[in-house]
Amino acid sequence: MRALARIVVVIALLVVGSCSTGDASSPGPKRSVVPPNPDRDLDTVLAALSRIDACMLIDPARAEAPGFAAGQPFTQPSPSTCVVRNDRAGSVQVDLLTPFLGYERWRGRERLIFGGAVGYLLQNGNCELVVPVSFQFAIKFADRGAQQPSKVKCGQVRAFAAAAIPLLEKPAGSGAGRWDACGLLGRALGMERSPYPQALDRCEAIGKARLQLQYDVVAFDPKEYRERVTIADRTAGLKSSGAECLLTMDQGPTGLQRPRPTFQRIVLAAPTCPEATKLAATVADLLRTPRPPSRVQAPLYFRPNEPGQAAPGGCAFVEFRVDFKDCEPYTSAARPKAAELHSKAQSDPHVLCAIAAGPVRERFGERLKPVVAGHRCHFLEGGERLKLVISSSGDTFHAEPQRALTIAGRPAEQSRGYGDSHVFRIGLGEKSQLSIEYDFFTTKEGPTPAPEDAAVLAKLESLVPAIVQQLN
Repeated sequence: MRALARIVVVIALLVVGSCSTGDASSPGPKRSVVPPNPDRDLDTVLAALSRIDACMLIDPARAEAPGFAAGQPFTQPSPSTCVVRNDRAGSVQVDLLTPFLGYERWRGRERLIFGGAVGYLLQNGNCELVVPVSFQFAIKFADRGAQQPSKVKCGQVRAFAAAAIPLLEKPAGSGAGRWDACGLLGRALGMERSPYPQALDRCEAIGKARLQLQYDVVAFDPKEYRERVTIADRTAGLKSSGAECLLTMDQGPTGLQRPRPTFQRIVLAAPTCPEATKLAATVADLLRTPRPPSRVQAPLYFRPNEPGQAAPGGCAFVEFRVDFKDCEPYTSAARPKAAELHSKAQSDPHVLCAIAAGPVRERFGERLKPVVAGHRCHFLEGGERLKLVISSSGDTFHAEPQRALTIAGRPAEQSRGYGDSHVFRIGLGEKSQLSIEYDFFTTKEGPTPAPEDAAVLAKLESLVPAIVQQLN
């Protein structure tokens, strides 16, 4: 995927410092609380993941990843984890379920859009790419210890992840569903709701039991266990440590062809050996039955404009460095006069959205979602290619002569901001000014934008004076 060229397009009324101008401002109006975005139903996500063959997500023949040829061997330690190896290119591992919370999206990760799906790439010596499947979980692709440049390793990981996206579109058609560890353990314990998972093949009901489903290429040999018990015509080994009893047994063939593992293993811990034996017998019986039918989440991935966290409305798309509770979707507010913009915005930041809502809607329809956060108004889209952010300042306007210009009949100044963005500060009168900054990421590198990007840029150029005119 081509790296996106950056052309600036964000609209912002920047706050210069945090000093008070002394303006008196009344409390802002009370607004109804916008509920948070609902998360996906976890049962439907688990049902979808249970239908996916983990090794098929990292099939070299499909991915055509650099250094990986078709027919490379797989290692599969559990049903939902698979590793494809290459002696020269290292290895890539996929885990079908890993914890991934909303705030982790902005911790040094690059947001990617590929195949209509959203992913987050982390480069920290190794390379890890996650594809969120709910607000709290993701599928993880990662390199495993190859002594290669980070750029090479991340290119491999990205190739495997991109090739896997079509398989996540309709997971219901990818095969029969498997039991997940928490579904098994919850039923074995008679729990009304299954324990909260940390992985598909590992589960813990705190204070009651732990269960792990493993794969192996050889059958379990109970001879090394001094204490053994028969469960469903199979011999299980028991090891008691005083604090708990650990039971290990073969469940039977996986049904997979070599060189992939052919034996499935149950590892279960409980406070006592009789409890472990009873639970293991129930788990073994359940594994012989089909997983209960369930609705299936499709597609499993999030689309670019689909909220990926609970923050309400468009707040889900704000790159938060603080708690998202500081953000709320824009509702409505009266447009202030130019001279009173800052004083009005101090008591009700929604007025900042009010001055731009009309011009933005005229040019972009419902593409951009307005929210208020940190005394700024943000107009955002899920793909993060286009951002508009608006805030106010109570400083007296002074323009640098070499940067001076006029916008909609008002004195202004143009400069460069963070990340090489374009910034326009506009004087609105004494102790009131406005600054417009814009960011836009084009799909084509070079001085000549693609036709669809040129259309966006033209709208943005006309948007700057249109916002200023709202204050006349």
